[in-house]
Amino acid sequence: MQTFTSLVSGIDWSDVYYCQEVNKTTSKLVTRLSKCYQESFPLIKLSRRCAHDKKWITPGIKASVKKKSKLYKKWRESRNESDGENFFKNIDKFLNMSGMKLKKVLS
Repeated sequence: MQTFTSLVSGIDWSDVYYCQEVNKTTSKLVTRLSKCYQESFPLIKLSRRCAHDKKWITPGIKASVKKKSKLYKKWRESRNESDGENFFKNIDKFLNMSGMKLKKVLS
């Protein structure tokens, strides 16, 4: 915010102040303020994948969730117990417990 304030205060506004045409004055004003804004507050790209993550979601939990989803999809298609129904249930319990513990630690 200090950068923006210093950039705006460093602008020579005399040509904007003494301009007689409204459209030119507005254009000059918007151009100068936009330039100061873009220099002071650059855009930071944030991936959509990480945008909504909570701080307690670790890479290990993400890997477990991905594995759980694959196992569930495989089990859902075959409904065969050997495809990992028990394993799927154990991972689900693990994720619930570890997620709750991490939430408590980080809250």
